[in-house]
Amino acid sequence: MKLWAFLIIFLSFWPSLRACDCCKDSLTSAALIEKASVIFRGKATEENNNWMSGGKKYTFVVQESWKEQANKVMYVNTPFENNCGMRFEVGKTYVVFVRKERRKFVTDCCMGSFGVEEEKISEAALGSKMGVKTTNPMSLMIGISVTLIIVLGTFVVFLFSRRAKSPE
Repeated sequence: MKLWAFLIIFLSFWPSLRACDCCKDSLTSAALIEKASVIFRGKATEENNNWMSGGKKYTFVVQESWKEQANKVMYVNTPFENNCGMRFEVGKTYVVFVRKERRKFVTDCCMGSFGVEEEKISEAALGSKMGVKTTNPMSLMIGISVTLIIVLGTFVVFLFSRRAKSPE
């Protein structure tokens, strides 16, 4: 009976024990760059547990980006470390390789992110810089919403003022 219990427990952890094999593999720079949707250099400013997705969510202030233009502030999700997640230290600067999954940016130890002091991949290998988007998509949505409210408010005031002036 004890043997069965041990086997059940061992086999339930088996996928997570083997899941991070790619972290030990040394992928070429070209393969890492190819896998990433966006590559950026940024400073980790915030770390939050993201229990709903089973990992952590980091906030980065982006300084430079390659492959695709990055937002000035990037929110990056990663699994917990026992599931191949990355650990970023708040206050340190990293070169982060992310892929886009269901409108979120995600990274893990298989993507190739590293601290700038490590310099695993030269900037020349990353290719030409794409710049950083200065507008945050959220501020753009707020701007559009405010504009719509002003236009609708003006239209309503116009309708009521016409109605008040019309003779009965």
